[in-house]
Amino acid sequence: YRTLLDSAPDAIFLSRDDVFTYVNPAAVRFFGADDERQLLGTRTMDRVHPDDRAAVSARRGQLDGGQAILTPRAGRYLRLDGTALDVEATASV
Repeated sequence: YRTLLDSAPDAIFLSRDDVFTYVNPAAVRFFGADDERQLLGTRTMDRVHPDDRAAVSARRGQLDGGQAILTPRAGRYLRLDGTALDVEATASV
């Protein structure tokens, strides 16, 4: 599975307790990092645009409530330099 995730053209990341635990190379590029070490161990919510944090938090609550997969939703994430990027994101447990 690691090879599949690492070769995916879309940004994919895993988190636990709001902390990045895995980022694929596409996510490293998406967030404007030099390598995964700049993201691993940092808060995922820090990469969500402030205007979208409440919605993302609510969606995470759906996952905590037992929903296994969330439908795609438009939003904005932040690169490490603070640049906002439009995204369509989904999540699963």
